[in-house]
Amino acid sequence: MDCADANAVLTSVAMFYARRNQPREAIKRLRRKAELPGQDVVNKMISQLEILKQAVRLSDDPAYAVARQELATFDDLLFRARGTTLSSQDARLVENMANHAQRIKNQHRL
Repeated sequence: MDCADANAVLTSVAMFYARRNQPREAIKRLRRKAELPGQDVVNKMISQLEILKQAVRLSDDPAYAVARQELATFDDLLFRARGTTLSSQDARLVENMANHAQRIKNQHRL
């Protein structure tokens, strides 16, 4: 299986678990997806934003400790992305993801 196939499979499996209200299992698959070889910073950010969305859903983490850690990881990726040369499309995507992460942060008081 090549990386593109693995990426698609991991995304599908992660969304399956997310829809079944199993965010911890979804996070595992999304982390594997982000660690696939050849992932650029924008693709890693896409995965990390999805991880953050799942982390705030963890019922056994009422203080959002996991979500805070995932937000910090997202912020690190955001810093890296802003420090690289991106296409205009990727730059818009990065800023949209940053805005989405900020809304999650505000909504859950992270």
